[in-house]
Amino acid sequence: MALADWVYELGELKRIARSGWWTAKVRNPETVAEHSWRTACIAYALALEEGTDANAAAVAALFHDAAEARTLDLHKTAKKYVRSDATAAFADQCAASPAKTRVELDKPLPLIIQAVVKDADFLEMAATAQEYMAAGYVEARTWRDGVKAKLKTDTAKKWYREICKTKPSAWYRKLK
Repeated sequence: MALADWVYELGELKRIARSGWWTAKVRNPETVAEHSWRTACIAYALALEEGTDANAAAVAALFHDAAEARTLDLHKTAKKYVRSDATAAFADQCAASPAKTRVELDKPLPLIIQAVVKDADFLEMAATAQEYMAAGYVEARTWRDGVKAKLKTDTAKKWYREICKTKPSAWYRKLK
């Protein structure tokens, strides 16, 4: 019974919008699940480039916002007034996960993996902002540009520059 509860709870992330994008006037922003998936993909590749454990980085990135199934995705302004305990929410949430999964998710992450996951999170946000800008949401530029100073790894800084200068549609235009 606990496993099914955990699985269904994680499914809530498919329905929780990344609320910060509303401040950029995005009507239907990505969900937490969509954000987490691409963040995990970026973390995997970034970890490989940085010479660290790509599997650990991808798994950490995949679960980095899982607690938001309980706390919701509160944007910066909301966090000033609303207090939530994501650490406690994640611990309580993991209590329903399979035992071996719980052990793995409870392990502390090395600092390099933490940096890679955070950089992947920021790169994903920059790419999403670039996509929203291409769709006409000009206020997303603030989000994209705000990422630059927060990146830690050399690879992420290089990738950020590439994301900023590349049109989101470039990949499929090359297929024609």
